[in-house]
Amino acid sequence: MTPIEKLMTWNRQWRLGAGMLLCRACHAQQIEAERAVAFKHDPGCESENLHSFPWNDLDATSVKPVQLPQALEPILQPSIPF
Repeated sequence: MTPIEKLMTWNRQWRLGAGMLLCRACHAQQIEAERAVAFKHDPGCESENLHSFPWNDLDATSVKPVQLPQALEPILQPSIPF
């Protein structure tokens, strides 16, 4: 599975915004500071037994940063006025 496919699969289950995760099925929430604690879905949620640590799952979807050719670096870095 490619990184984009992993991210799309994760995104079908979760919504992310302002440092908070939301289960798309039951709307239970978890802030990023609580990422080490298993996610608690609302009772009866169809995903109650799945994805106990969604922040870790999200981290697992990412890939190594792409190295830009040195010729492009000055173009993509913001200039800072003095």
